[in-house]
Amino acid sequence: YEVEFTRTQIVAFAENYLNRLNIRVSSGVVTKEVDVFLRTYVPARRPYKQKGFDEGQECPLVELGLIRFRPSENVYQFSIGHKTSLPTAIFGYALFEFLSRVAAQRPAVSFGEIAYGHGSPGQIFKLDENSTVEYLEKIAEDRPDLIRLTENAGLQQIYLLRDLRNSWPEATVQFLREYYESE
Repeated sequence: YEVEFTRTQIVAFAENYLNRLNIRVSSGVVTKEVDVFLRTYVPARRPYKQKGFDEGQECPLVELGLIRFRPSENVYQFSIGHKTSLPTAIFGYALFEFLSRVAAQRPAVSFGEIAYGHGSPGQIFKLDENSTVEYLEKIAEDRPDLIRLTENAGLQQIYLLRDLRNSWPEATVQFLREYYESE
């Protein structure tokens, strides 16, 4: 998983992906869509002016600071590390969505999979390993009925304490319910 990318790289990626799907779109359209995507997450370098918009108005996702732009190198970079705005319950929701796919037939999942696996909460939220472990520890403390953290021969894992195969949606939605009821 790349941490840095250029606008040219993301345009080429999008064009290749569309080609594999046999979707024909002009390069100009792809470039414009990539620019819209980037403006969604990165502050505009010059104020965005359009009738009906306040000068300098940004997309609310810019506030998350998930992607930074380094103009001197013309490179975009994901912000990796702790996210003060990420509630534990939302991480828990993403964790159990991930576990519903990878842990359907096994009771344990490694911390590495949770931090770096495709579609894992660590990758989705661009967390570093320490932040991922902190969230896992908090969930294990708050929900001792669901998971336990273990270490066996140096391999850190979470162990599912009950068979959730028939209740993934219920367990997953419970994290959202807890979060929104507390707000």
